[in-house]
Amino acid sequence: MKKTSARGLEILLALVMMARGTSFIFSKLLLETMSTFNVLALRFGIAFLVLAALFARRLYRASRKVWIAGFLIGFLYFLVMSLELTALTMADTGPVALTEHTSIVMVPLATAALARMRPNPVMLLSAFLAVTGVGMLTLPGGNLSAGRLIALLGAVCYAVTIIVTDRVTHSPEEGFTVGIIQLGTLALLAAIASVFVESPRLPSSLAQWGMLTVLVVVCTVFGFTFQPVAQARVSAEMTGLLSALNPAVAAIIGAVVLHEDFGWLGTLAVALILVAITLPSWLRILTPKAGKVSPQ
Repeated sequence: MKKTSARGLEILLALVMMARGTSFIFSKLLLETMSTFNVLALRFGIAFLVLAALFARRLYRASRKVWIAGFLIGFLYFLVMSLELTALTMADTGPVALTEHTSIVMVPLATAALARMRPNPVMLLSAFLAVTGVGMLTLPGGNLSAGRLIALLGAVCYAVTIIVTDRVTHSPEEGFTVGIIQLGTLALLAAIASVFVESPRLPSSLAQWGMLTVLVVVCTVFGFTFQPVAQARVSAEMTGLLSALNPAVAAIIGAVVLHEDFGWLGTLAVALILVAITLPSWLRILTPKAGKVSPQ
């Protein structure tokens, strides 16, 4: 593969991660006037309809195994997104995004535990830094933040979802189809929950429709469609580095748009979490003995 082509896919993946990072701010703004499951049902329902229309033949030809995998992962993502949006109603966007993405550190540790292997020392150091950073965000001034604890629970669910996804999908094509089905499953579960525990409604203003459109087109359809395309030729190490753009963008936008104030302790916590997320990938890239990793 040509170097320029690989670089272009890395840029594409970076744009995907940044686009997904903006979802936190738009979700938080919509949650000021709409309820949690209502937002989820609309966002993922519209995205599913768009993708299902574009890839109807792929869905029609999908095997029973693929549909079951899509239903399972969709249920898990329903838990993740429900916890994420609930946390956003109780805490700032930056801490929620950063806390949720500590799942990047949880996954290799959990995988090593399931395989009964000793965790890599670098991963242990990353886990320590992540836990320290999350603790500094979760316990500001010694006052427990329920929203940030919910975000941490969301991170655990996200880690479980990543591991399960890896176990039940066996090719990029299959994973892409599973991804479309999971969006529909998530939207259906959110719609059912909204009907029973909320008063579902459509956005009532042009601004709300604009934010929902960005969530659907930029954060969901664009992010979902192009991430597997980019990751097919981008190394796992570079993917790990670029994934840190998601919470970083969320934290920056939260500080600029919503004037969220981290303070010096919060800023240090942000730095620790970002280091924890990217440290293993940086060391693999910079260590000659690691060798070249084949694309995913």
